[in-house]
Amino acid sequence: MACALTAPWTNAIARRMTAPLTSAFGHVNRDLQVVQPTVAPLTPGSLALHSAQINGGDYTRQRDNEPYPGLELFYRYDLKKEKTWSFNLEGGASYQFFKWQEAGPVNATADLITDTYSLGGVFLPAASYNGPIVWTPGDKVIGSTPTRTLGPATPAVVTGSRRLQMDTLHFRLGPTLDWRATERWDLGLQTGLLLGVGFSRLDYNDTVAIPAVPAFTESGSSSQTHVWFGWFNAVRATFHIDKDWDAHVEVRHVLQNSLTHNGGLRSANIGLSDAIGIVGGISYRF
Repeated sequence: MACALTAPWTNAIARRMTAPLTSAFGHVNRDLQVVQPTVAPLTPGSLALHSAQINGGDYTRQRDNEPYPGLELFYRYDLKKEKTWSFNLEGGASYQFFKWQEAGPVNATADLITDTYSLGGVFLPAASYNGPIVWTPGDKVIGSTPTRTLGPATPAVVTGSRRLQMDTLHFRLGPTLDWRATERWDLGLQTGLLLGVGFSRLDYNDTVAIPAVPAFTESGSSSQTHVWFGWFNAVRATFHIDKDWDAHVEVRHVLQNSLTHNGGLRSANIGLSDAIGIVGGISYRF
């Protein structure tokens, strides 16, 4: 299984009005966003608002596969049984819990958009400022039409934590073909359809730092339900302990589309087909 995160970021957005001026503007860090007006030479000053989206780096890399335990129950019915081989129908139901988590600083790259607004001679305070949406006499107003600049991929550092958890139920059904290799050992092949149901939860709390842009924090939590179909293939070795009990070990692979958890400002892709499952257990024949 694999997991990859993507994240759109927004620092600030100016609210446009029908008039060429607006009072609904603000800044977080005057040193990084504001060029104050000057008298000699006469310049109107400017306010820069930024929007950034993480597009690569370690933040979006695929997380390595890890072993996760699960529990499965299955039932097999013999359709045709001969001395050295048997043809069967098997159904199973399993539960598995997955968890990916990461904390601390992570390198990333981001697409950066800068919208620059003319201050028209308005001086802004050193402290962070948010103007009113509805203008009243005496409120500061600036130009409402920006000049947009699209920057190249910019290095960024994301500090914080992010975690994705998922509970899954798998229901499978398909034929099996077993060959009696020795008196006590059977080797078998299985294939068939699979129905999956998953419940995922994504939590994140990140601070993004980009050069020459005020750092900003994004946090959130979201849950989602997934239902999917797939195809499984497996190879199983069975050891006959006695006339009633068997022990077996199985290597299984599932073919299915990747799952996507859409969590607003975060999304995660989960690829269960990127892993091989190892199954071991005992069974009772009756």
